[in-house]
Amino acid sequence: MERQHILQLRGVAMGRLIRDAGLRTGILVLVWLAWLTPWFVCCVIASGAGLLGLGLRGRVVRANVAHVRADEPVSRQRAWFIALQEIATHWKMILELLRANARPLQPTRLHVAGFAHLAPHLGRRGIVVVAPHAGPYPILGLLTSPWLRFHGFTGEIVVVARIFRPFRSGALMDWFIDVFARAGVTIIPSDTPPRVLALRLRSILINRGIVILLVDEPTPTESYLVPFFDAAIQLPLGPARLVAATKSVIVPCIATFGRSRTVSLTIGSVIESQADARATTCQVAVALEQMIALHLDQWAMLTPIWHSTP
Repeated sequence: MERQHILQLRGVAMGRLIRDAGLRTGILVLVWLAWLTPWFVCCVIASGAGLLGLGLRGRVVRANVAHVRADEPVSRQRAWFIALQEIATHWKMILELLRANARPLQPTRLHVAGFAHLAPHLGRRGIVVVAPHAGPYPILGLLTSPWLRFHGFTGEIVVVARIFRPFRSGALMDWFIDVFARAGVTIIPSDTPPRVLALRLRSILINRGIVILLVDEPTPTESYLVPFFDAAIQLPLGPARLVAATKSVIVPCIATFGRSRTVSLTIGSVIESQADARATTCQVAVALEQMIALHLDQWAMLTPIWHSTP
């Protein structure tokens, strides 16, 4: 009986190895297919995926448009077009991430606005970058790392990311982490035990490093319901507590696609820690509101986030 159990375990382990190997091979094939495909064709593919996605996520993305444009409502046709662009942006991001694995991205593709907000604190204080899921948000880490090194930053850059694990396999996560490691960026999965994650991030910020957090999507961590456009959303309290504990600053940013595969990074005004973490979180919400309102068509938020106004 014991021998049979051992054979079963070996069979399961072997099955996982074969599955992971197949997944890694599939990723490699997709990487080179994406690289060999001209960018304008990738954009057409993303738009086609956006049309299909409207059938699955249309209600969610149209809710985004309705809330963000509540003060200046758009026509039904315009709302559908913006919703399509939101989904297409998500697929452009995936295709660009695959392409980035085939060839290193060039920092010259990154256009930065608002660096004056960041410069006085770079390398002098810990920095918590808070950003929405907009434009090529994962690519941001791959481009900003060499750009920051060029500007003399030598500290650690960490991105806390939620990583999809198909078929309960860690192969995709390993690939994702490896892509960023080659660019000098550390990925920490968001499902890391909360105490371990908090200690790790505090250490980075105390050493004047940079932590990048995508905060506009619900997380299992403690959150606060903040006013957002004409309704409300949940924002995590973690960033506010991190800066309070480490005397760091919060820097709101947004990444957007430009023309000819350029990427724009808009850096907002620095947010200092307040006595109440909830007050700091409300300031983050206001900063993100302003950025999302300007780039609604690139806000790739495909999960329900809206609540009644608190």
